[in-house]
Amino acid sequence: LMSVDDVIAGVIDVVEELGLSDSTYFFYSSDHGFQLGQFNIPMDKRHVYEWDTKIHLLARGPGIAPGTSFSAPGTQVDIAPTLLGLA
Repeated sequence: LMSVDDVIAGVIDVVEELGLSDSTYFFYSSDHGFQLGQFNIPMDKRHVYEWDTKIHLLARGPGIAPGTSFSAPGTQVDIAPTLLGLA
């Protein structure tokens, strides 16, 4: 995962060097993966364990104060309307 951090940091550095920080948004999310045998569960994603239902969605950009968060649940389908609203 450190290599992912390095790549993201590199992209942010380039955007800052180009002076585009004030007009660029970054979104980062991930997939929760499969259990791969945890708790004797077959490989699947349709369970209600917390690690199956909660994944991170991080955003950075103009108007987003560092360290802010919201408690309302969101889904990956919320990303497309959000991006269109920012365009």
